[in-house]
Amino acid sequence: MATGRGSGQGWDLGRAVGPLLDPDSPSSRCFTLFAMVHHHLLQVVDDLEFYEECGTGGVFSLDEHRAIAAVCNSLVVRGLLAQGRGQKASLPRSKRLPDALRAAAALQAALHDRDARRSFAGADLWLAPLIAAGMRPEHLVEPAVLRALDAQTDAAAEVRDDVTALDPSSDSQPVSTPAAALAALVRIAPQCVPFEARVELLRALIRADRARLRLDLPPAEGGPFPVEFRVRRSHLREDGAGALLRLGESVKRRLSVQFVDAHGLPEAGIDMGGLQKEFLERFVAAVTDLRCGLFAQSGAAVFPSPLAGELEGGWPALEAAGVALGKALHEGVLLEVPLAPFFVRRLQGRAVPSEELHSLDADLYRSLLQLKTLDAATVDALDLDFTVESDHFGRKTCEELVPGGARVAVTAANRLQYIHCLAHWHLSRRLGPSAEVFTRGLKKVIPVAWLRLFTPAELNQLLGGGQSGRIDVDDLRRHTEYSGGYTERSSAVKAFWSCLEEMTAEERAAVLKFATSTSRPPLGGFQHLVPPFTIHKVASSASPLAIFGARDVDRLPTASTCTNTLKLPDFRRRSTLREKLLYAVQSGAGFDLS
Repeated sequence: MATGRGSGQGWDLGRAVGPLLDPDSPSSRCFTLFAMVHHHLLQVVDDLEFYEECGTGGVFSLDEHRAIAAVCNSLVVRGLLAQGRGQKASLPRSKRLPDALRAAAALQAALHDRDARRSFAGADLWLAPLIAAGMRPEHLVEPAVLRALDAQTDAAAEVRDDVTALDPSSDSQPVSTPAAALAALVRIAPQCVPFEARVELLRALIRADRARLRLDLPPAEGGPFPVEFRVRRSHLREDGAGALLRLGESVKRRLSVQFVDAHGLPEAGIDMGGLQKEFLERFVAAVTDLRCGLFAQSGAAVFPSPLAGELEGGWPALEAAGVALGKALHEGVLLEVPLAPFFVRRLQGRAVPSEELHSLDADLYRSLLQLKTLDAATVDALDLDFTVESDHFGRKTCEELVPGGARVAVTAANRLQYIHCLAHWHLSRRLGPSAEVFTRGLKKVIPVAWLRLFTPAELNQLLGGGQSGRIDVDDLRRHTEYSGGYTERSSAVKAFWSCLEEMTAEERAAVLKFATSTSRPPLGGFQHLVPPFTIHKVASSASPLAIFGARDVDRLPTASTCTNTLKLPDFRRRSTLREKLLYAVQSGAGFDLS
C-alpha cells in the first residue's frame, strides 16, 4: 500500500476497511490504538521532521504516510456512508460512532493539515473513495442534505466537536440517513469532497438562508426594506463601523448607502444596489490599511493586530470588519484581502498548530527548530525560562507561558513543552482577543461551521476569486450585459472583445480590476459575479471618416466599480479603443458614479 505519489491506484480501499469498523474485531482495536498514538505523535513532529527527515527517528516515510492517509480516508468515507445506509457497519449498541472511525477521522484531519500546508498526498487520494462510491456534486445541494447539515451544525456548536456531535448519546442528530451521512462527511472530512462541489454547497446554504429571510424579494412582494445609512467618505472607518454594528438583526438586508463628500453634501446618483458593494470594498480596505494599526501583515496576508484593542475605537472597528467580511461572502462581493492561514484557523474555531508560526515569524520558527537539535549543555547555557517579552507601543512587558514560568528554566527535558507553549502564546494567546472580536462580527452573518468546509487557502479563494487568476474571455462575454444602446453586435463591443482576447494575462487582469475593483474572476466563473459585468455606451463625437483615419473619439473609458460597469465610448477604430482603454487602466483614471 506504500504507493508512490504519482500513482492513482489503490487510494480507495473499499470493503477492505470493513473489519476495522467492527468494535469486536482485534484488528479494529489495534488500528484504533495505532491511530490515536500516531495522531498524538504528529502533534510534536514538526514539518522538517515530517517532510525532510521522514523514515528516521520513528517517523514514517512519505510513502507510508500516504498509505496511512488512504486507510483513514477510506475508513471515514465508507464508514459514514455505511451508517447512512443502515448497513452492518451501523451504530453499535452504545449508539456511539465506532472508535476506529473516530480515531481515523482525527488522524485523517491531522494528515490533511500537513498536506494543505505542503502537499505530499495530492487531491486524488482524498477524493477517490467518495468518487468510487458514486457521489455526484448535485447530491450535496439536495434539500435533505442542507437540512441535515443545519441540524448537525447546531449540535456541533453545543459540544464544540464535529465528531462528538454525531453521537446520539450527545443528544444530537444521528447519522441515520444517506443525506445525514453525506452532511456528516462534508463536515468531518471536507477534503473528501471536490472543492468546486463544496463551493456550490456554500452557495446553496446562502441561497437557502436568503430565501428564508426573503432577502431577494422586493418589499412589495413581502421582502424586507433596505437598511439606509449615511457614510462620510472622510470618516469611512468610523461611520462605517458604527453603521454596521447598529444593524443588529437587519445585518443580512440590502444596505442602501448614501455617501457624503468632503463638503458634507450627499453625492449625486441613484443607488441601484451597487453602492453596497462599493461600501463593503472601501470599508474593508480602510480597516485593513496597515497605517491605521487594526491589522498587521504576514507576507501578503493580513490578520488582526494584537494591539488593536489599545487603539481608540479599535474593538468596534475590528468587530465591524468581521461583519463586513461576512456580508461580502453572503452577497457574493469579492474582496482582495488575503487572510493569514493561522488567522483563518482561528476564525474556523480550529486549533492552530505550531508549524503555522512560520507564516507569522519565520525567524522565530527557525530558532525554535534549532533549539530542538541542541545538546543539553548548550540549552542550559542559553539561560531561557518559560516567559516571553511583548511590546505594547514601546512599553515592554513580561508574560509567563506557564504558571510560575519565570522560575522554570528551559532544559533539554522540557524544551518541547517550551517550544509549544511559546508558539501557542504567539498564535493563540496573543492574537486570541483580536481574533475573537473579529469572529464575533463575522458570526452575525455567516455561521463559522460553513467556513470549516474549506482550508485557509480555499477560503481566501472564496473571498478574492480563483487562485489561478486566469480570465476566460469567452466566459466573461457569455455573462456580460449591455446598456446605453450597446448590444453584443455593436462595432465598439466587438472591438473590445477582440482587444481583450489579444491582451496579455496581466493586461486582462488590469482591465477587470479597473471595471470591477478585483483582478480575479469569481470561483465557478463570471456567472457568479455580482452585479453582472456590464458594458455601457457613452455618447461621444467622432468624425464620420474616423474609420479611415480621421479624428476618433478622444474620451477615455471610465468605470463604475460599484456596479461592475465599464463605460465605453463608441470608438470607431479598434486601435484607438485599445490605446485609450490601456491608458485609462494603467493611469487609474476614469472612476465615477452613476
